[in-house]
Amino acid sequence: MHSYAAPDSRVGEFFRLKNDDKIIIRNSGNNSKIQVRINGQGPLKPKESSEIKPGDTLKLGNQVYLFDKDNNYKLRFIRKDEKDTINKLFPLGVKNIDFCQSIGDCYLLSTLKSLSKNPRGAELLMKMIEPMSDGGYKVTFPGLPKESFEVTRQDIQNMGNAEDSVKSNHLGVKIIEHAYFKLRKNVDESLGPEDPRISKYKTKLVLLNFGDIGEALYLLTGMKTLFFPTEKLDDKMIKELFKTLKANNMPTVAMTGKNISPQGNMTKSMHAYCISEINPEKEEVTIINPDDSSKESKISYKTFLENFTYISCVNLKSQ
Repeated sequence: MHSYAAPDSRVGEFFRLKNDDKIIIRNSGNNSKIQVRINGQGPLKPKESSEIKPGDTLKLGNQVYLFDKDNNYKLRFIRKDEKDTINKLFPLGVKNIDFCQSIGDCYLLSTLKSLSKNPRGAELLMKMIEPMSDGGYKVTFPGLPKESFEVTRQDIQNMGNAEDSVKSNHLGVKIIEHAYFKLRKNVDESLGPEDPRISKYKTKLVLLNFGDIGEALYLLTGMKTLFFPTEKLDDKMIKELFKTLKANNMPTVAMTGKNISPQGNMTKSMHAYCISEINPEKEEVTIINPDDSSKESKISYKTFLENFTYISCVNLKSQ
């Protein structure tokens, strides 16, 4: 039995159970004033145990950590969180975000979903949002670190069930989408003055409609984006590519072409999808449609090549 010390030894310890490779966090109960929460749930009672998996967030008192299994089992400190910000933004933990797309920003939402399933990607999503004293939030995209975008309390109230806002129980998803809209609005306005009769039509729906998954991956990670057009890949090459993507746990998004053969949850042409899982043994990939990210579909490599035109991904291990 291997023991892993928790950041605050008064609170808990890690134990790796021999028989099933599970990692358990146990609240030692030595200091009842310090709460232990996993993915916003809890708190664990004294001497209570719970399983913890890679990508889970652990809150010890006022400090938030991310549990990761990268060569070693470890907790990475994310931030101090006096106001319980992470739980407000991602009440079920970043790795468990779900949403339904409302406008044409599938490229952005598929990227968000893909990053959320990677511990380092989840860390980036948590760190890019900072609370402001007036109740709003400031978002700084890693790919544009010198500029921040404010999402005000009024912005948040206006989102509600607005038709131009993603539907999600995770406020963090809505805030990132709205900040991305403000980023695009700034870029659009920087291109020069335009006829005000045209400018008034530059709504959130218009400015977020259609975009590039490579752009979204770069802005949300600050990392070089890799691009693979499927028309240049044969059966052998796609097998090698997916094998590499899986081995490096690389967040990956893919785009369908104009002519597709609908398969399960793959129902749209010119639509971005998160690649959630890769199974080299069965030669299958699991895709997630941002129209409803709670659903997954498994498709063969062959079907993938027939329907998708390109793949974009980032290697977060190089951070």
